[in-house]
Amino acid sequence: TPRGAQSWPLVVDGEDLVNDNERVISAICSLANLDIQGVTNEWQPMDEDVKSKQPVNMQTYLSTIQASSGVIKSGYKEGELSIDKEAEKWVAEFGSEIGNRLKGIAEAAMEDYLYLMQFRI
Repeated sequence: TPRGAQSWPLVVDGEDLVNDNERVISAICSLANLDIQGVTNEWQPMDEDVKSKQPVNMQTYLSTIQASSGVIKSGYKEGELSIDKEAEKWVAEFGSEIGNRLKGIAEAAMEDYLYLMQFRI
């Protein structure tokens, strides 16, 4: 059952999708009138010989999903994400200038994010 209004467009939070996959997918299918029988949450990892034929950039970009056998939970709990904590990771990964720029972008988008979250499935 959706948490917010049952209107279009459907608002899906990525953390909800990976951490509460069955509930979110069920709600999406119900609201969009889709057959849930066509959904799978488990699959076989991609064979190494198939992956090796892909361009290197695709191998890198898709490495996690191609090696997975199902939806990988993020480990975050609702309300646990923090811009400050994420910004520390961004600074470590991308350097101070870009990390802080990403933090500013995230902070500027927060009002819109919170507005949309009230309508999420």
